[in-house]
Amino acid sequence: MISAPQQTTDPRPLLERATEQLAGLIQSVRPEWLTHRTPCAEWDVRALLGHVVEATGRFAELGERGDGAAMAAPTTLTGIPDDGWSAAYAEARARLRAAWADETKLAGTYALPWGTVPGHVALSGLLMDAVTHTWDLARGLDGRPELDGELARAALE
Repeated sequence: MISAPQQTTDPRPLLERATEQLAGLIQSVRPEWLTHRTPCAEWDVRALLGHVVEATGRFAELGERGDGAAMAAPTTLTGIPDDGWSAAYAEARARLRAAWADETKLAGTYALPWGTVPGHVALSGLLMDAVTHTWDLARGLDGRPELDGELARAALE
């Protein structure tokens, strides 16, 4: 019996938009806001930034190495200067883009803590994380920036 090829959805365009939106929000963070609370009960703005920078770096490493060893890393990065979050996230995003530029990686299989999944599913997990934490960060900052509703719908799917 011949089966149809498995359909995959490339999450990279939406992930690029989501990380661009998050990068813009991170750029707006003032040092005095780093101790503001977020909807994530255990994280203030600084800890939330540590999580999103570190998670983006872990997914970049997953694409670079091709194995899930990177996913065993801590979930919150520390030691970034108050004015260094935007640059740290920009570096993690650049690594992520380069690591997943090869389209064949989307169909590759990766062993992650939550299971063995194709690359497109792994990146969809990062998309969900980036969108969710963009909303969390927006709530932790003064003001409520307009966020991309299409990204929120995609993350919910």
